[in-house]
Amino acid sequence: MPAGLTTITQGELVAPAAAVVPVANALGTGGRSRQVWEVTRPVPVLSLNVDTYDVVEAEIAGTLVSLYLAPMHMPQLDFFEDTVDEVESFVEQLLRTMEGETGLPYPYPRLSIVKIPFLVQWYYEGWEESGGLTQPGILMIEEDALFERLVRLKNSFDRTMRSERGRGQNPARLKRDQLASAVFTAFLSSDRGRSNSGGLFRNPLVQLWSFQRDFVGTNAPLMSRGMPVYMQEDVTASMRSLMFEGHGNAGRSRGTGGSGARFHERGGAAPGSISRNGSIGSTGSVSWDAQLAAMQRDSLADLDAAAEPDLYRAVLDTKGLTMFRVIEAVVGSGAFIDAIGAFGASTAYEQVSFDDFEQAVVPQGGARGGRRRRQPPATHPRLGARN
Repeated sequence: MPAGLTTITQGELVAPAAAVVPVANALGTGGRSRQVWEVTRPVPVLSLNVDTYDVVEAEIAGTLVSLYLAPMHMPQLDFFEDTVDEVESFVEQLLRTMEGETGLPYPYPRLSIVKIPFLVQWYYEGWEESGGLTQPGILMIEEDALFERLVRLKNSFDRTMRSERGRGQNPARLKRDQLASAVFTAFLSSDRGRSNSGGLFRNPLVQLWSFQRDFVGTNAPLMSRGMPVYMQEDVTASMRSLMFEGHGNAGRSRGTGGSGARFHERGGAAPGSISRNGSIGSTGSVSWDAQLAAMQRDSLADLDAAAEPDLYRAVLDTKGLTMFRVIEAVVGSGAFIDAIGAFGASTAYEQVSFDDFEQAVVPQGGARGGRRRRQPPATHPRLGARN
């Protein structure tokens, strides 16, 4: 490859570029280097990012978190110079909350957030996403989406500090809160009717669940998409509660009931959720009435995903979230998280069905377990491959 570029991929670099061989090309005299990467643990997909990057790294909660930006954009990080500790604390809390709310440890020793050109896009191909920006150990974000959020963040911070509300505020804490809101939108928000939101395209929870196993059977979509959507709701609600507790903004977290109805005190309503004004949420262009009519008429397996992909995806999100909440209510919150963790550890790199999951998670007789909250563990064991 051309010399001077940074490579981001899975595996371990076993033969770094020791020599640059001069070559002549259309752009003049340049050089090429050779690298050898070795993947010693299974990964379902290999990704490769190569560009001119500067990198900012920190060891957080046992994970090497790396941010790759173009050199021309590095000055924009100066805005966070006085809040490095607050930012690292937020990232640590996010990693621990992801494990505490799902029972699944982050499976890679490295988490790389990589800026990519805006022309790399994600999109839907039928009801499923294609061109997703999440790979094992790697979260990609388009240049325009990243810097749009940074500009909005700085503008929002400046407005707040000039206003009555900004009096007496800790600037570093306010920057952390603004950054957290941007992270929720970019990586942990639904794609329902929101421009440039993350959905599952940039969702780090996919790395905990979807890359470690292959989903088969009639209800495979409930496992591949429904479970990450369910996890996303819990992690986001828990993080908001932890961060804004005492500020009057805390959303309700796990244990709010098994019907699937949840109160979202910040942001829009989730599908099938109840907002503060009592209205029922919808999914993108599919209204709640249309979803309800479809669910009353057909089971999820009988819906025609090819003919009506948007409706199928909306019903899948609503039904999956509600169904997993019901299972959680039956077995108890803590027992359910423990069961997901045990199921995840025992099925790594295997084919699994919804029936396998149900048999492993729901006890015989449907006995209700204790509704305790699982505390985030102190360490993060590693199961997967290095990126």
